[in-house]
Amino acid sequence: MAKPAVELVVGLNDTVSDFSKSNGLDREADYHGRSDQGIFAFQARASVSSDPDGYIVTYKSGGCGATLPAGRYVQIGYVGPKIDGITSVLPMEPLEFEDARAMAEDIYRRLEQGGWETKRYRPEVSPQSIAETIGTTPRHTYALMVGCGDDEARVSIVIKYYNALPPGPSAPPVPGTPLPDDYPDRYILTVGWLTYPSDFYDLLEARREAITGDRNKDIGIDIWLDDPDWRPEK
Repeated sequence: MAKPAVELVVGLNDTVSDFSKSNGLDREADYHGRSDQGIFAFQARASVSSDPDGYIVTYKSGGCGATLPAGRYVQIGYVGPKIDGITSVLPMEPLEFEDARAMAEDIYRRLEQGGWETKRYRPEVSPQSIAETIGTTPRHTYALMVGCGDDEARVSIVIKYYNALPPGPSAPPVPGTPLPDDYPDRYILTVGWLTYPSDFYDLLEARREAITGDRNKDIGIDIWLDDPDWRPEK
């Protein structure tokens, strides 16, 4: 029997330590052997009945907030001590086009109500316009927004043509083989938050150098968990 959906509370610029505590992650199981730069992936596999019934992202940071519908896959990126990217692939099953567009609009309104400011909003979309995407997997960026006056923090809502995606965690329900030729047209959404943390990288490299003597040699994330507030002496 599937477990209830799991809520992940996270925001850009959160520390890995705070993210761990807020979401009850097991340090030994979830962090052992990890580098100081990478991703945490959360996947609700369709083939495993004991997996959660999806992952719900609740974004909380800098006065901005929003809760998304459940999806099969969430990816949290981190640089040194801090979170620099969040991606939710949703919903649990691919949708017909009109349902996907309605979900994109619903998520856009949630973000707008949560304090995000619109930079680009493109509700005029059709299956044909998505199919005519050049140079990438057929997709449409429905909206691009920035957070609470901070132009470094951005969130995008993208509709993707599911049938053209390769099997894998980015394309629920993660089929093990290519879709049959007669599979009906379906779509999924990705909602992605991103910041551009040059200061994150400066801090990451400074600590690497302090420990290993080499700014490019990674260290364990445990070092940041033990002392997330470390700063260089100079």
